[in-house]
Amino acid sequence: MRSGKMFYNEKESSDRFGLLMYAMKGGIPCCIRYIDNDKACEVRGTIKELHGNTIRVSQIPENEEL
Repeated sequence: MRSGKMFYNEKESSDRFGLLMYAMKGGIPCCIRYIDNDKACEVRGTIKELHGNTIRVSQIPENEEL
């Protein structure tokens, strides 16, 4: 994959980022769950940026529907 680019076409994106790219490009609200060894975090919102292992999300309050 090309480094330093915000958007990749579907052939350059790995399968695991396919849905993230779809949600980001379409501005589709989603729920992202990060799971590590001892901790888990869930964020609801729209994806604003994907860069390497970093995902920036504009959060949606818990009382609002996706």
